[in-house]
Amino acid sequence: MSKEYAPLAARIIELVGGPGNITSAFHCQTRLRFSLINDAKVDVAGLEADDGVLQVMNAGGMYQVVIGMHVKDVFDEVEDALKAAGHDPGAAPPAAPAEKKGPLSAAIDFVAGTFTPVIPAIAGAGMVRAVLSLLVVFNVISRESQTYLVLNFFADAVFYFLPIMLAVSAASKLKSNQYIAAGLGALMLHPTWIGLVTEGEPVRLFDLIPVTLASYGYSVIPIMLVILAAAPFERWLNKVMPKSLNIVFVPMIVFLVMGTLAMTVIGPLGTFLG
Repeated sequence: MSKEYAPLAARIIELVGGPGNITSAFHCQTRLRFSLINDAKVDVAGLEADDGVLQVMNAGGMYQVVIGMHVKDVFDEVEDALKAAGHDPGAAPPAAPAEKKGPLSAAIDFVAGTFTPVIPAIAGAGMVRAVLSLLVVFNVISRESQTYLVLNFFADAVFYFLPIMLAVSAASKLKSNQYIAAGLGALMLHPTWIGLVTEGEPVRLFDLIPVTLASYGYSVIPIMLVILAAAPFERWLNKVMPKSLNIVFVPMIVFLVMGTLAMTVIGPLGTFLG
């Protein structure tokens, strides 16, 4: 791998307070995003004066360093440098307490951290749709053709199964099991459930608990609320469950409890909010 951006990465790390001041780091399309222990250690003037930095801002409880479209190359060097210093940007934060974020900052941080890893898939699917529209406009294909049908679901799949991708991303952000989260997202999109929603007949668990008929394909808020509730519940189960049993019983309990809540309370609430 080219080390072209290694010097820039090293400068940025030092100017945000050094490896020990960074609790987590990731990137979006143009920006490096840092969660820091002490914002006062950031040399904003030094960052803004660096030729490799376009802009610096503190928003949503995170320091954002605008790099440009080559941000991934810079981030790779930042990640390598932090790991070499013993500070994995994806690991748990160090023991020193970080400044407590307000509810709004915490919410923005969660949403940004959840969506950022999914952006390439969303952008790619959107561009496939744009290309498809151009093919129709220039009469290369028609909307009734099989080619249109196939290319359309290439893009549509990303948006329909977005709840599963967001579940994985949110679980990573909240330090819970990504595959259990994916399972929760998948159960909300299962064909049997879609069939029940289409039929429109009342559904009750144990002939007692009413299940709200709602479709969760293409949705965002329901699965994010589900994982927000599931992550701390899963961590608690892992603490109280004997280690010899948790590999089987923790996922089972999470699926039963959170699956039920997802389909009866949290999912419908998320749909209403959406």
